Amino acid sequence: MANYKEMMWKTSVLLNRRIYVGNVKVKDVDGRVEILTDSIFKSKSNKFDTFTMDRRIDVAVGDGEEIIRLAAFADRLLQFKQNTLHIINVSGQAEYLEATHKFKGVEHHNQVCETDYGVAWCNAHGVYFYDGKQANELFIKKGIRRINSTTWSSFYSTETLIGYVPKEKQLVLFKNVTNSGDVMVFDFVS
Repeated sequence: MANYKEMMWKTSVLLNRRIYVGNVKVKDVDGRVEILTDSIFKSKSNKFDTFTMDRRIDVAVGDGEEIIRLAAFADRLLQFKQNTLHIINVSGQAEYLEATHKFKGVEHHNQVCETDYGVAWCNAHGVYFYDGKQANELFIKKGIRRINSTTWSSFYSTETLIGYVPKEKQLVLFKNVTNSGDVMVFDFVS
């Protein structure tokens, strides 16, 4: 593609003194528009508004999914698509795909939150947590399901959102933004 004039994105995250942007729309100097729903671009170090085509990261192109949300923990970039989570290691000079998790994507950007322990998210299959090493399902502890799938499927919708209360060390899940009565809480301490 020719030099671009304008770049817009749907999600971004700051990591290692760089901004990573995903689900990008690029307009070149001739006015042509290209939509790159499954590409990530990274800025130069400490130049948070400078993106060039040679700093493009493609993990899984043409898989039929678009990037919904980018999140970061330690030196890992988490790329959430609709059905898939890709964990990208950004600790060295070059990024590389460290892990791919099917059925751990999200439908909406508000279904992901960053905590001081890692990254939490929810989808139709459950609630998950990435601690820098692995992605764990929070509904299962020592092989025992703590919340059954029927309870979760009656609570979860595409409008479900997740948040973190740092003082209490709790994840809070809201069924949707309009129905404040339906809430689930996951306490990291107990």
